[in-house]
Amino acid sequence: TYRLYNEAECKDFFSFIQTAKFKRVMKTKSVFVLKNVESNNEQLVDYIELLKLNRIYNKGAKCGALKKRYVVQEYIDNQLKYRNGRKFRLRVFMYIVSTKPLVVLLHKGYVLLDRYNNYVPFHKSIITHKKLLAYFKKQEKMNDYDYELIMNRIKRIAAQLNFITRKSYLKDARFFQVAALDFVVDESLEPHLIGVKGSPEYTKKNAKMVKSMINLQTDIVNRSASKIINYVLTRKQDIYAEISKEVVPMKYLEDFINFLQQKFDTAQIRKDFDELNHNDIDGLLTPQLTKHFD
Repeated sequence: TYRLYNEAECKDFFSFIQTAKFKRVMKTKSVFVLKNVESNNEQLVDYIELLKLNRIYNKGAKCGALKKRYVVQEYIDNQLKYRNGRKFRLRVFMYIVSTKPLVVLLHKGYVLLDRYNNYVPFHKSIITHKKLLAYFKKQEKMNDYDYELIMNRIKRIAAQLNFITRKSYLKDARFFQVAALDFVVDESLEPHLIGVKGSPEYTKKNAKMVKSMINLQTDIVNRSASKIINYVLTRKQDIYAEISKEVVPMKYLEDFINFLQQKFDTAQIRKDFDELNHNDIDGLLTPQLTKHFD
């Protein structure tokens, strides 16, 4: 995957497509898919599309200057297909419960069938993992063990994804995020991550997961918020008590800031607040709240 809005990756991409090896392969098949991150549009990069990209980016000379949210991703041309040659994606849900500490739960989600060539609404393009596996068992392409291996590989990819992006997360006990990870599976039963959606769709089939997610997050927010509110109220009372001792009223904001710095250990207050702004996970991730997640 190459992010064309990232200068280094953009230059790597345009260097690669100038190679003789790439040009030989492009004569027989498309190698990449071009995606617009903001609109979720995607299309195969054929010879004509490649000429357009070379012109827009001046063969890589404009990398870093252009900030269009384009992503170029390897095209998996040997995808495993469902009934009647219909493509599908395994959409799993990644629920970042807490970033302080980092706790991530994974839900197996559902199977999303290709609907663009069949013109069906979203809710009618969803089937269960059980139905997909039953079809491939009948076709003798997959068994229970194979499917379990696929899901385990997906878990490892999700874990690696969080590991490499963890430094960019907002470190706050009240922060949480839900994302959908889309995978395709090739004919050798290897899953490939092809997309991440920050605002995934939910269906009635995910009702139990959504309910567990809401209950879990409500519990976390209530715990962290109550500790912080109590601490702030206590400090507020201390400030009022000190202000009441002052004979000369403070006229400017700078006077008030200087007053706080003289009367209180602001460094210790910041340290106390940072310790409070940390989720206590022990006893929180109960089986009742996490039974629909991995």
